[in-house]
Order: sequence, then structure tokens, then C-alpha cells
Amino acid sequence: MARPPRKVVIPVVLALVAAALLVYWGVGKLRARYRPLVAAGTLEAVEVDVSPILPGRLTAVLFDEGDAVAKGVEVAALDEAELDAAAAGAAAGAAASNERITSARAALTSAEGDFAKLAAAFDGGAITRAEYDRARARRDAARADLANAVALAAQADANRAQLEARRREVKLYAPEAGVVLSRNLEPGEVVNAGTPVLTIADLSTLELHVFIPETRLGLVGVGDPVKVEVDSYPHEEFAGRVKVIGSRAAFTPRNVESKEDRVTLVFEVTVRVPNGDGRLKPGMPADVIFIKAVGGR
Repeated sequence: MARPPRKVVIPVVLALVAAALLVYWGVGKLRARYRPLVAAGTLEAVEVDVSPILPGRLTAVLFDEGDAVAKGVEVAALDEAELDAAAAGAAAGAAASNERITSARAALTSAEGDFAKLAAAFDGGAITRAEYDRARARRDAARADLANAVALAAQADANRAQLEARRREVKLYAPEAGVVLSRNLEPGEVVNAGTPVLTIADLSTLELHVFIPETRLGLVGVGDPVKVEVDSYPHEEFAGRVKVIGSRAAFTPRNVESKEDRVTLVFEVTVRVPNGDGRLKPGMPADVIFIKAVGGR
């Protein structure tokens, strides 16, 4: 049997090779398109430290670790002894200022009456200019004394208001509803302003921060549903939703093992995971499966 001419065989082989490469490329693209988008992260809770504005000695810490707290409830308190003493001093000062105002008003009334009489006498030529000037000076001094007494009373009122505001600040309240993660100090300890007494977290909703390659960011959108898997519950999936997509690209975090991966541009994506039953805990490693990216939809 005669062989086909070489000029015919070579184009056929090249065509077959090109077709094979095309199929291989198409399958690869198809696999990439249908490859699920999965990212790993760690579950986190939004934590809030409850700290005093003023320094002082703790007299009460009303909740323990693991306790649930409602928003606005008192959770701790500082000693009010110094404030009580200061408030007593302010009250005494205010009372003295009010007495001074009463006395200054009486003195002004008397000085104005005397000045009116002497002014009439001066107009009639019955007294000298010096006597008239002294009477006017006494009246002006009485007016200044009353104004000073009123200013001091206003300052005393401001001090009392400031002390009342400070009295409210010795009570510490929960800024949000949640669970006490840590009780950092005990009654009797002296605490500085800004030192956390309790740390509270809302565990009803947790968050995951994951990094998505720039080449696949188009498969992720804010509000998209996701599935979350954790090692503690290997046969369960938890529903989540994309909360935020970073507005700027960054390099893959340096703790990624592969050098090639470290130079890849990624975007940070925050996922919210409802946790009404409380089974998910902060610190659990988790995988996020982006549902929209499965099947390239």
C-alpha cells in the first residue's frame, strides 16, 4: 500500500496537534471557569473594651467571663469617696456664694440710696465735690462686689455640674450588647483612665477576613451569599454574606508559604457570618466558598 505523500502528512499532523492544543486550552479554561473560589481565614468577633474616663479604685465589677450583657447596663464602678468630698466642698462654696450675693445686693441698695441723696445735695450746693465723688465710688464698688459675687456663684454652679458629670463617669456601662470575653481587673485595684476593665464582644455575628486574587475578584460582589466551613463541624455549612470588598489591592500577606503566591495582588474581603446559636467561636479557622463563583455564574 502506497504511503501518503509527505506534503500531505505534515499538514495533517500539524492540524491534529493544533486541535489537541486547542482542546487542552479549552479544557483548562473551562476548569478555571468552573473551579470553586475558596479562601481561608479565621473567625473574629468585634470586641469592645469597657474603660473608665477617670482614674480611680474599682469598687465593683458586676459581670464575669461568659456572661451576657445588654446594651447600656452598668458593668463596673469606681470609688466615689473623692467625688463625695469634692461635691460637699462645692455645695458649701455654692451656699457661701449665694450668701455673698444676698449681702452684696443689700450693700448695693444702701449705696445707691446714699448716692441718690448726696447727688441731690450736691446739685443744691449742700455738699462738696469730694463728698459726691466718694459716694459715687462707694456705689460703684458695691456694684462691682455684686458682679463678682454673681460670677463666683456661676463658677460654683459650673463646678457642681462638672462634679455631677464626673459622678456619672465613675459608672461604666456596656456600649453594646454582647458576651464578656475577659474580665481584666478586680474590685480594689487602681485603674488608670483608658485601661480596659472588661472586654465585650457581640458573638451573634462573626466576621472573616480573607484575600481574593485580583484575577478572580470579578466573581465576588458585596451582598453575595457564601458558604462557611469549619473543622469543628466537618459535615456542616454555615451561611454568610460578603460585607465589604477592599478598595485597594495589596500583596498576599507574607505568612503565605509560596513565594509565587506572595507576589500575587489580592483584595481583602470581609464576610459576615450569623451565629445565633453561638456554636461558632472567635479564633476558629474557616474556609469561605463563594457560591456565585461556583460554575462561573
